[in-house]
Amino acid sequence: MMSKILLVGYQSDSLQEMYNLLSSSKLYQIIRAHSNEQMIQRLASQSISLTILDQDILNLEKMRQAQNLRASGYGTPILLVSKAISHQAKEASRKMRRVVLLEKPFQNKEFLGITNKLVSGRDVSLQEHRRFFTNQTAILEQVGSHLQYATQIKNLSRGGALLEIAHTDQVDIRGVVRMNIVLDEIQKAYEVNARVIWNSKRDSTGTREVGVEFIQAKDIYRNLLNNL
Repeated sequence: MMSKILLVGYQSDSLQEMYNLLSSSKLYQIIRAHSNEQMIQRLASQSISLTILDQDILNLEKMRQAQNLRASGYGTPILLVSKAISHQAKEASRKMRRVVLLEKPFQNKEFLGITNKLVSGRDVSLQEHRRFFTNQTAILEQVGSHLQYATQIKNLSRGGALLEIAHTDQVDIRGVVRMNIVLDEIQKAYEVNARVIWNSKRDSTGTREVGVEFIQAKDIYRNLLNNL
C-alpha cells in the first residue's frame, strides 16, 4: 500500500521538482494542494502520512501554517522546505513535534532520505547550517593513525561537511579527523579539524560517504578520549 504525501504550495519550479522526485518512487501517492483551504480539506478527507509545505522564505509568521495544523489536532509529520529560514523559525520548530526544516537548494538523495524517514516514523535531526554544494577535493587524515584518504566534498556548511571517498577496501573512518583543503583558484590551503558523525555503506560504484562535524582545536583531545 502506497503512503500518501500531501504537497502544499503555489505552482513553481521548486514544487514541480519535488513532485517529480516523489512521483518517481512507487512507495508514494502524491496529493497536491495550492491553498490552506485545500490543504485542510485533503487532511480531513484522506489518511496522509506526510505533509510537505513549500515556502519561499520561512520566518516566524510563515511558521503559523504548521503551528495551526498542530493546534487543529493534525499529527502528521511536517516537512517545511524554503530558500531562507530565519533563526526564529528554527527556534519555533524545535518546540513542535515531528516538524523538520529543509533549506534549498538540496540534493535529491537528501530530500528523499528525509521524506522516507518521516513517512516511516523515524526521527530526523534538525539541519543547523545551510549547506553549499561543491566538488572541492580534500585530503582526510585520521588523527592518531596518520592514515590519509583522498575525498570529494559533496556539500559544506559552517557546521560540517559531507565527504565522498572512493576507497572500497578501508574500514569505516571514526573519531577525530583533519581535513586539508587546497583552493587552487585563490592558491590557499586550509586545515580543519572535525569529528566523524556517520559512515555510509559502499554504493554500487564502490564509493562511501562520511559525515563530519567541525570542531575547534581545543576539543580534539576531549574527542580522542571519548573514542578510546
